Amino acid sequence: MLRKFCFFLSLTTGTIIIGVLNVIYGIHSVIVQISNGEYHHSTNQEGEMERIVEILYTENSLYSMQFLFGFYLIYGTLKEKQTFIFASMLLHLAFVAYSSCFVAFSIITMVTFENSLPNNEQVANEALKIPFFMYLTFVIYGRHEELETKSPTLMEPLNRENNDSDMEEIYFS
Repeated sequence: MLRKFCFFLSLTTGTIIIGVLNVIYGIHSVIVQISNGEYHHSTNQEGEMERIVEILYTENSLYSMQFLFGFYLIYGTLKEKQTFIFASMLLHLAFVAYSSCFVAFSIITMVTFENSLPNNEQVANEALKIPFFMYLTFVIYGRHEELETKSPTLMEPLNRENNDSDMEEIYFS
């Protein structure tokens, strides 16, 4: 488990920095995608809002999710809510899985076909994202574990055994 972020910052500061970077990158990517969508569809003024909604909800929902989970991470870190930190950690693991699948698919297509779909720059970009997102995931996991040792009951699931109130039976006459 990591104890520091970038060798000298605490895990709390590191997770807040990661959250802020997620928010900035998410909002920047959404704005760029909306402006690209408006540029490509400037002839059709009627469906401009529909195109923006389509971009936000279908084509680039990962950017919207990264923006949202950046706020989750910041809130979870400041309020010491493990569930929010855990959700953000899962998003970073999803990015690692996505990048790994893209790189594996690219290598397979490069080997089997001469003219493959992705170019070498895209493959290198995705391959470099894997260790970066893994490091960010380890920092977030370190903060999650730090909160767990501080208060182990924060992530404890609720079940009937822990509940003092019994459900009342309803009888219909």
